[in-house]
Amino acid sequence: LRVLSYNIGGLVNKLMFPSFFVFLNNYEIVALYETFLVQNDCYKYEKYFPGFYLKWVGASKLKSKGRASGGVLLGIRNCLPINIHCKFVKINDWDIIEVEAAADKFYIIPVYLNFSSWENDFAKLNNLMSMLENRCVLLGDINARLAERQIIPDFIAEEECLLSCSRQSKDSVLNKRGLDFLEMCDDSELIILNGRSQGDPYGEYTYISGRGSSVIDICCVSASFLSRVKNFKVLSKTYTQHMPIEIALEFADFANFNCINAPLLSRLIWTRQDELHFKSKLENKINQMNVEQTGNSEIELNVITNCIVECAYFGKQLGNRKNFKPSKHQWFDTECKKYREISFRFLNIFRKRNNNFTKNLYLEANNKYKEICFSKRDEYYRSLKEQFKKIKESKDLWDLLKRFKTTNFINESKISGEQFRNYFYLLLNPVLTAPEILYAEPYWSDKELDKVITLSELKNTLGKAHNNKAPGLDSIPYEFFKNCPENVLLQIVSIFNSFYNSGRCPLSFTESVIYPLYKKGDVHSVNNYRGISFINVVAKLFSGILLTRLWNWINFNNILNEFQAGFRPGYSTVDHIFTLFNLIKIILSKKRQKVYAFFVDFKAAFDCIDRRALFFKLANQGLSYKFIRILKSLYSDTRVTIWHKEGLTDFFNTSVGLRQGCLLSPLLFALYLNDLCEYIGEGMDIAGINIRCLLYADDVVMLTSSPVKLQRMINRLDDYCRRWGLNINLAKSKIMVFRNGGRMSRYEKWSVNGKPIEVVSEYKYLGLIVTPKLSLGRHFSERISHAKLGLNTTWHNIMLRKDVPYSAKLEVFHSVSRAVIGYGSQAWGFERFEELERVRRFFIRKLFSLPRYAPGYILAHETGIPSVHSYTIKVHFDYVVRFLEMPDFRLPAILAKEVINKKVYWYQKWLELGEKYDIQFSITEITDLRDKLFSIRQRLDKSEKEYNLSKCMQPKYLLYSQLCTSVCVPYLNDGMDLLSMKWIFKCRTELLNLNSKPWSQDNTDICSLCNSREKEDTYHFIGKCKILSEMRVKWLGKKSYTKKEVLSLLNGPNWGPLVMYVRVASLYRAELISEFNW
Repeated sequence: LRVLSYNIGGLVNKLMFPSFFVFLNNYEIVALYETFLVQNDCYKYEKYFPGFYLKWVGASKLKSKGRASGGVLLGIRNCLPINIHCKFVKINDWDIIEVEAAADKFYIIPVYLNFSSWENDFAKLNNLMSMLENRCVLLGDINARLAERQIIPDFIAEEECLLSCSRQSKDSVLNKRGLDFLEMCDDSELIILNGRSQGDPYGEYTYISGRGSSVIDICCVSASFLSRVKNFKVLSKTYTQHMPIEIALEFADFANFNCINAPLLSRLIWTRQDELHFKSKLENKINQMNVEQTGNSEIELNVITNCIVECAYFGKQLGNRKNFKPSKHQWFDTECKKYREISFRFLNIFRKRNNNFTKNLYLEANNKYKEICFSKRDEYYRSLKEQFKKIKESKDLWDLLKRFKTTNFINESKISGEQFRNYFYLLLNPVLTAPEILYAEPYWSDKELDKVITLSELKNTLGKAHNNKAPGLDSIPYEFFKNCPENVLLQIVSIFNSFYNSGRCPLSFTESVIYPLYKKGDVHSVNNYRGISFINVVAKLFSGILLTRLWNWINFNNILNEFQAGFRPGYSTVDHIFTLFNLIKIILSKKRQKVYAFFVDFKAAFDCIDRRALFFKLANQGLSYKFIRILKSLYSDTRVTIWHKEGLTDFFNTSVGLRQGCLLSPLLFALYLNDLCEYIGEGMDIAGINIRCLLYADDVVMLTSSPVKLQRMINRLDDYCRRWGLNINLAKSKIMVFRNGGRMSRYEKWSVNGKPIEVVSEYKYLGLIVTPKLSLGRHFSERISHAKLGLNTTWHNIMLRKDVPYSAKLEVFHSVSRAVIGYGSQAWGFERFEELERVRRFFIRKLFSLPRYAPGYILAHETGIPSVHSYTIKVHFDYVVRFLEMPDFRLPAILAKEVINKKVYWYQKWLELGEKYDIQFSITEITDLRDKLFSIRQRLDKSEKEYNLSKCMQPKYLLYSQLCTSVCVPYLNDGMDLLSMKWIFKCRTELLNLNSKPWSQDNTDICSLCNSREKEDTYHFIGKCKILSEMRVKWLGKKSYTKKEVLSLLNGPNWGPLVMYVRVASLYRAELISEFNW
């Protein structure tokens, strides 16, 4: 289905171009704007569109002379494919197109926001979007500038092949209207396609004239509908100053296609039957095999893995994908399947015998089946609350939200297995440019590193392993090893010791499967795929034991310097964010100071590591000979095969780089770069230490207070990279000059090997967008957009489900606040940012179907949902106090104490809050400090509640000004259904869709139904309107109610009759207004 959107700048002047109408005939649906035709003239031009059903929206003409303004023409071809049905519909006085295709129902929303009446047009569009479900295609001339705004999370872009996370645009202007439109997109789960699709990768101009060029013709698609988008383009036509935009949708049956990101390999599925019987079956099987008598450790290990496969419930069917079809419902497990089979069995018996006895057996079995299903479903949705409660990081949130994405972009790749093999062979075997290192390998020994592997080490590694992880070639996931009997684990330990003592690993430990994961661009180009590597779980268990020993050795000997925080227990990205922010704020607290930062990006850093240089560096740092020998065995003959739809390719060897998927790789990389800080020199002195750079794995930022020093550091970095085989990616490596204001000097320029390095005004460092003044506006804008998208992703599967309790829905919101909004709040959470509170208002408005004008203070007071700031300041307080107790060598602790000494940044705010609330605290008394900071948080929460209450008590709120202070029977709880909560909420807060609003003084506020000439407010609607008196009698027992009686109704506890009355009365009111146009 091809859809065209085009601002034609007048239809009459297109009559001289026959090719224009030929062009339109290429599309099934067309939306043309600015026809400049008033309604009475439209019929004259229908003859030019013989192949279309037409819908005209007349242009407006305010003066008798001159042309009309605006005008829209919508067209639907009169010969569509048999499985596609389209029709014009009008919703909220907006003409749109309803499409039904391949069991999908969605809306195409043509948009023309007139420049002269933009605010009114946009308000109508906003109301329309709040009424529609999230399956929309919105396109047209929005007369707003968006720049490159709207970055979407990786989990959306990775699964939707059309998209990239960030948008490109040749129009760099962002105006107020653009910000309003972007906020509507976030609220309505709309993803902008301009500048992020295959057909428009650069964000081409859609308006080109002598006055300027811009991107104002936009196409947006609901996130849940992205899988239907085939392509989006900005076309090149010269009929007008605007360029037409085109979106292509496809509705082929997904069963006829292969998914690009299809499941990797057959894997053993851990089932309920395995929980009951696997351990005993494996123990008996192993005892019969006499594994220990073979004398060959590799053969013994193969015997054990084969026994695991044979004893698994689905082991005999391994490799047959048909046995592993996932259920439509995630709660539908093997027990549900079992009772369904029993129900069908009795149904077939009843059909054959047709007597009451077999009928009763069937009904009993079917009732049991339904009972089990309902129980599993309820248990599943109750458990979601706990799952969301555990979420603290955005990655965990997106991983959980992926469960609720019901669509995937489907396509058929034409890339052969051999093409993939050749591509990854070259990628994983780069040419080494560094000189070969020749050295006499020292014979270091270490008692802890070289000792015998124990059962407790294996169990410890198994305890850290996560379930539901993809296995390697042997198809055995962690769950089976976790449930092995102890005698089997002891045999595995014995086998591991044999490998460790001999210094030789089996071939299977060096093998991995690479899965080509599509990124973006042409699906038929190998360059648009990245590899994900999978290694046998038993090999990862062996590596996990080595990893724990390596960490213990590093920590005991203080090998890693404090500037490396990547993949390090007790360290995190926020440590470096906190350190960077504090360092900058301390330096900039002095006048005319600057901090120069070079954010370094290495090209394929993990893949380019010279293994010879790695082992040299490990030996140089004192790692034992025995440990290095086993590492060499793991890396000596690494072999890779590529998964493809045709199967597995032939293996090929790799001799460069660290192994993806190996548990040891991140730490080995950190050890490889461990000498970088010392090598580059310079840096800056602060709080008695010299800070030169901060490293998080391969994310490096070099810091200094002098532009000359920075260039010297860059030169040293370049020399380091040449010596150790690393490459700086200048396209992504940037410099930022942190300063309080003013322009940069023309001498502040830097280069690598004569190539200039770009100086930028914003940079995303470890997931947080920083600017020269450390302002967080851009970061918050992106995080708010992601948070709304995260909430929208769950809406149909969680928020609107009756069987999901209210508390679980709240927990989803809190998890989004923690993982998305609150990221980095350890550094900035002491301040309140009003833009972040918009997410709370958005959630409450959407959950209870409230109008956009609903005041935030009423929403906060009625729900009692705490502010985002109450969470972020807690995170900040807890983080700082935790580091004040940590050893003095930790960077965040050093910088935190310096901030306290200088009374700047967050500590200055602490002192202000303490003075405001008359709370004195001492930094040296940690227990007392915790109590005092808790008191400050309580006072802040109390202050917000008092403010909200004072606003709610304004006289303009006839009812709520008294309800907000009275005792109400709780209705926002797990025992109340969401629909009832919505109606009660609207009634209590005076947010029903009536003519009179509490803040309005308009003469049109009078009741649309009765002739009493009274304001149609909530009190009149519930207690007085004569037209509704019969319904009032039926549901509430009286013809009319006094104000006092209405207040009593709105305080509960008899909510049922009130909800029924308001629902029926609202529907009746809408029907009367629609029928008689009141």
